Amino acid sequence: MGSLKQAFDNLKGKSVVVTGDTGFKGSWLSLWLHLAGAKVSGFALPAENSQTHFSQLGLEKIIRHKDGDVRDASALKKFIKESELKLFFIWQPKLSFEGLMQTRKLLTTQTSVVLST
Repeated sequence: MGSLKQAFDNLKGKSVVVTGDTGFKGSWLSLWLHLAGAKVSGFALPAENSQTHFSQLGLEKIIRHKDGDVRDASALKKFIKESELKLFFIWQPKLSFEGLMQTRKLLTTQTSVVLST
């Protein structure tokens, strides 16, 4: 098993797409990937306000971010193609049990978009 340093070294220069980069977990992941040397592109709904973690970090100045809805398969596919994807991370919001089917649909859409690019 490799070390964390080796994992980060493997990310240097790689194009990485993170969906949900304006959320708390997605913004942390985007920052870590950037610090590891990856070329990070994020696709998500706009940050809710200037107090979000994404906004407080100033990630919009550090990574390539595009406001968009992951349910819009054609917009997500176009974004991924423009990003020259090498690695893809999907972050979904924590939903109630009732939202489970919606989350499943979102994951299915995102996975099919990635596989078709």
